[in-house]
Amino acid sequence: MRKNIIKQLAYLILPTVIFYICYAYMGILYAMLASLAFTLAAIVSHYVKYKRLTNTQVFGVIGLALSFIAIIYTDNEKLYYVPALVNNCVFACFAIALSIKRKSIFHYVTKDFNLPWTKNIAESECVPLNILWLAFFLLKIVSKVVGILFLDFKVLYWLVFILGDPMTIALVAYSIFFLGRKISVAQKTQE
Repeated sequence: MRKNIIKQLAYLILPTVIFYICYAYMGILYAMLASLAFTLAAIVSHYVKYKRLTNTQVFGVIGLALSFIAIIYTDNEKLYYVPALVNNCVFACFAIALSIKRKSIFHYVTKDFNLPWTKNIAESECVPLNILWLAFFLLKIVSKVVGILFLDFKVLYWLVFILGDPMTIALVAYSIFFLGRKISVAQKTQE
């Protein structure tokens, strides 16, 4: 399980590092190509081994491809973030729908990590976290809009990176802490 989590984190972070290094030395188009090549190689490797793709992989490669197209046709590197912005808006709408149905956003977000213990937690226990997750998606949307309008590409890149994978991992960790406390309190009251 630990190896799987480390591999998932590497798949999340390595394309970002590769992109930034290539961007710094060769420009946006080469950075996009390198990031897209790494992501496609990771997806093919995962598919060959497991015969399935995760939601994160599918959304990631679609977002990268759309970003690449946006940059080629407009020559505006800030438009790299427009597909991610659209993706965030779609996911926020999906999260709102989950919340209305009293379903757990946490369960959906952590599904790709294959954490077996999350299956033992009832969705109703996770629903209070939905407001935190919705606020997070709203923050991602607002930061991209403000960044596209007012920040240069490098500052926007790091802002989006920090509010992307590292913040998602931090929010998952907080959710686990919250749920762990809640589950232990519930077990003590049952005794």
